[in-house]
Amino acid sequence: MTKWFLALAGAVALAACSSEPPDDAPARPAGGPSAAARGAACDGTLRVTNSSTREVHQVFFADSALSSFGRDRLGQGILGAGQSRDFRADSPGAHDFRIVRADRSTSDLRRANICTNTQIVITNFGIEAR
Repeated sequence: MTKWFLALAGAVALAACSSEPPDDAPARPAGGPSAAARGAACDGTLRVTNSSTREVHQVFFADSALSSFGRDRLGQGILGAGQSRDFRADSPGAHDFRIVRADRSTSDLRRANICTNTQIVITNFGIEAR
């Protein structure tokens, strides 16, 4: 009986040291976290669409952790009513936006996550993230 007990105790100890997860626990992929969990799915690409009736002369955006809106992304260009333009942010995550219209009026949008909201829409009333 002692041999049987020692054999059973050894089998239990060996099973406890196994690298395999128990049947009721999900197995972790061999490569570590998924691409989405690492943020690889967010490349910082976003589309700015002017759905307003006025021209936009400047578009600024930068990571929300920064103290400024960054540089004018349109440069010498203009975003006319109904036009869209694609941009790539310097980093993923939350960003702050400012647009300047032809009449120098501005609208701001704070902490828009460009990984979950890939479209920024300018309206006659402000800016929205979608």
